[in-house]
Amino acid sequence: MNNYKNIAVEIVNIIGKENIASATHCATRLRLQVKDRQKIDDDKIRNISEVKGVFFNAGQYQIILGTGIVNKVYQAFVNEFQVAEISKDEMTKQSTGRLQRGIRNLSDVFVPIVPVLGATGLFLGLKGVIFNDTVQAWFGGSVHQVPVALQTLTTVLCDTAFAFLAAFILLVGV
Repeated sequence: MNNYKNIAVEIVNIIGKENIASATHCATRLRLQVKDRQKIDDDKIRNISEVKGVFFNAGQYQIILGTGIVNKVYQAFVNEFQVAEISKDEMTKQSTGRLQRGIRNLSDVFVPIVPVLGATGLFLGLKGVIFNDTVQAWFGGSVHQVPVALQTLTTVLCDTAFAFLAAFILLVGV
């Protein structure tokens, strides 16, 4: 037996073949849908060579193996034990409820927009400093002396993101 097959055998011996409902993997982790989390001894899994860590999240027992290693262990795992293979998306749907999936979908829409909102916030702060009488007085000026072009530029930079926020959401959500 090769080393990857040995790792797969050790994992199954500790978890129990009957305790594994399905398996998938990502870039660094072997993700197992288990029937009874309490039957798994985390310390024994951690002591397997090449295992860098384990944790349980969203109904998945995740064994961290690292890039490259996980693919080979997964193939040995599936070939040796004929465990049901499912995609990561299918496993996520099985292990999360409607509310969690809804919140995740909503956050997936807003994540790409965060840099735009962050930049707009910075420009709003800059605008607040530029158009503050006290700050202007420190430099011997006044708000009325700020050039019109700078006023227009800061207004455009601060208002554009909010004016087109609905369009950004539609663009990202589609």
